[in-house]
Amino acid sequence: MKKNSIKAIGILAIVSMALTACSGAGTNTNTGDKAAVQEDKAAEETEAASENIENKDGENKDNEEVKENEINAPIESALELYAPVISTLDKTQFYGFADIAEENPLLLVSSDTYKDENDKVVSSDATIYGADENKNVTELGKIKGGGTSYPIATSHGIIFYGGKDFISKAVLDKENNAIATRETASVTYGEGGKEIYHYVALDENIDEDVADDSKIRMLMDEYEKAIKIEFTQVG
Repeated sequence: MKKNSIKAIGILAIVSMALTACSGAGTNTNTGDKAAVQEDKAAEETEAASENIENKDGENKDNEEVKENEINAPIESALELYAPVISTLDKTQFYGFADIAEENPLLLVSSDTYKDENDKVVSSDATIYGADENKNVTELGKIKGGGTSYPIATSHGIIFYGGKDFISKAVLDKENNAIATRETASVTYGEGGKEIYHYVALDENIDEDVADDSKIRMLMDEYEKAIKIEFTQVG
């Protein structure tokens, strides 16, 4: 009887060990499955991120192409519009465009150009042409700065030009079909080199000497925010 009991206990122990082993194997299998799932998920996320980057790169390239087309389109249109004028210029002359008119950009022609600090071809004076809604081209007038400190620039429908002693703002006068200087701040020198400041603002009926250089500095600040007109040589 005792032997049978011992034998039964031994069998139970073997069964118990077998069950424990099976349980451990199951646990290891589950752990392995979870690891495999996590690896698959990580791979999917990496692939998705890669596709995202590729899509964004494609979008950026498309956007760059659109922007380039948007920039080139008005230039090509202006070249066609002003071809009758540009075709009469000689190879020593230069032309540029000022997009300040509602219907069409203005054409600026200059024979006196130079390169600025960014190696762009600019000018301080120009003859200006415009075209109406029917694309009839006419000369609108001339602007003349001085030196190379303040090349012609544009901002919000205004053409800026100037020299070491003045800065001016000109606009398109539609009623008279002409370029009109509406505002100028300047300095001249009296006896003993005394500075005399003057300010003209036609829209406000102002034409008078002023106490200091505040008006010049005001227009200079506006000028610094404007975009210089870049010129191209006739060729």
